[in-house]
Amino acid sequence: MMHTKALDALRMGTAHLESGPLPVLPLAMHPVRPAQLLDGMTRYHVPGASIAVIANHRLEWAGGYGVCEVGRSELVTPDTLFQACSVSKPVTAIAALRLVQEGILDLDEDLNSYLVSWKVPTNRTGPSRVTLRHLLSHTACLTACWYLGFRRGTKMPTLLQVLNGEPPAKTRPVRVQIPPGTRFRYSESHFAVLQQLLTDVTNTPFPDLMQALVFEPLGMCDSSYHPSFPEQRFSATAIGHYFDGLPINGKWRLFPALAASGLWTTPSDLARLLLDLQLARAGKPSKVLGKQIVDQLLSPQTPPDGRRWGLSFELKGQGETARFQHSGDNIGFKCFVQGFCERGMGVVLMSNGDNGENMHKELLQIIAKQYGWPTSSASGVPSRPTWRQWSHRLAVGTLRRYTRLVHF
Repeated sequence: MMHTKALDALRMGTAHLESGPLPVLPLAMHPVRPAQLLDGMTRYHVPGASIAVIANHRLEWAGGYGVCEVGRSELVTPDTLFQACSVSKPVTAIAALRLVQEGILDLDEDLNSYLVSWKVPTNRTGPSRVTLRHLLSHTACLTACWYLGFRRGTKMPTLLQVLNGEPPAKTRPVRVQIPPGTRFRYSESHFAVLQQLLTDVTNTPFPDLMQALVFEPLGMCDSSYHPSFPEQRFSATAIGHYFDGLPINGKWRLFPALAASGLWTTPSDLARLLLDLQLARAGKPSKVLGKQIVDQLLSPQTPPDGRRWGLSFELKGQGETARFQHSGDNIGFKCFVQGFCERGMGVVLMSNGDNGENMHKELLQIIAKQYGWPTSSASGVPSRPTWRQWSHRLAVGTLRRYTRLVHF
């Protein structure tokens, strides 16, 4: 177990870096013209959006558009907080890989040798050896589920109740359903287990651990997994909105599985993380992970008959068009990040409307054209699913749309 002294030693390894201000460009110089963006926001009922772009291995520019909430006067700025949704997952993965880099965790060791508060249960076919590599690449084949989140003020389960499927959790118990490593199967449950693993191994509350291992070294001053973080900065926090543009009930959802969906951040902060990975990949000085572990992160870890997935990012393209990306979808929020593996370019898009994904696709086309990105990189559409994945995707997609239409 990694106790406080060991954690402090890790923190001492990197000096605290104040995040420098991003260049503020005149509106006329921004690749995304306000008129273009506002038109898309109106068509898709998205009240606010925020963007950050990486070019030439540096943060090129960041911009905020629209409002934090319909009916309020606060404007979205580059410092406005948004829910990162499932982009919380690769950020969590960076902390796990840092512990691998330090020799505290092993990618291929049985998780049950580390877990203390909860164990991966034996399934009906016998013991199943699940590893950290399986979790990060979504090949652990654990219970497939989507965590809807809980309204503020309602009773919320603990992480252990989520893992065990006990009320007030609304999802099934986490179990191995298919032999690990045999299939790509995206699921929130992989990162619920990862959060328990990191907490058990370090004996540190998860939000504090992420602050020490990722946010402080990278100077991500506007990022936190603490559930109270948006309340402390309410005037600078975006509120989620349904498909029809109305604010969601309770403003935003809370998640016991913080590692899967609970990050609050800005595009600028996420861009700092992408940039650090790109620098490490290029063999240049980086702040969190070295080239050896980043090369693994950006290498396919999934069976060849499904989606190409590294250690927490989806992988697209080959050669100079190779890139890593992840999308996010919480009720009322959308997020998308994409970085090139071999070139210092990338983008982060965040919005506070259920229809934000369609707007993100348009923005990605505009930015890719402006910066001369390869045509294939302008697509944020996931790979075509295999026949095995269709039924699950249809069920999850139907649930997601239903919860929004009924203003869950």
